Amino acid sequence: RRFDVSDGMLSNDIAVVYGDGRGTVWAGTDYGLNAIRDGRVTAVSGPGGRAIGPVRALLRTRDGTLWVGTAHHGVLCVSESSPGVLDTSSGLPDNWVHALVEDRHGGVWIGTNLGVRYWRDGRLSQPPGTDRLSREAIYALFEDERGRIWIGTGGGGLGCWDGSALAVFTSRQGLAEDSILGIAGGQRGGLWLAGNRGISRVSLAALDQARQD
Repeated sequence: RRFDVSDGMLSNDIAVVYGDGRGTVWAGTDYGLNAIRDGRVTAVSGPGGRAIGPVRALLRTRDGTLWVGTAHHGVLCVSESSPGVLDTSSGLPDNWVHALVEDRHGGVWIGTNLGVRYWRDGRLSQPPGTDRLSREAIYALFEDERGRIWIGTGGGGLGCWDGSALAVFTSRQGLAEDSILGIAGGQRGGLWLAGNRGISRVSLAALDQARQD
């Protein structure tokens, strides 16, 4: 069935949808966040009852925290053990958040309009080397089987952080385009990259070779 404003949705314009594996589907709209469970729609407010506003990214971490990336208010976290709100006053470079991913260490990568930040153990930091992306909007984040973080930018290509340093790949290294708006893992060690000119598959082996050249 379809859910819309007549069922309690805050808007019919849905920017992101996320199933948390626990029976709840979260829908980020241009006017806030809805939860859908057992056919019932509820509106979700931020910490302290604050309005969430436009939602652009959603993530449920292993500790049960719901991370909500917004267009104007940074990241809102719904959990007793969460940081509550992460925004420019907390150390984010920008309050527009496009992407979120939890890595194998339990840390959360945050993609903003002005680069990335990393939250772990109550501390927000900038991973070494990622200052190269400080002028880039980060639209996609993905962790591969080796624990590397792949970073999709709005026009600066594809970043790869290996735990200590950042490499950046562009169309000069064979990418179909430099705008990477979505990243998904593929079979046989590849990545699927979504952009403004379609979707393409790249080989990790080829990227590794380009990194060495």
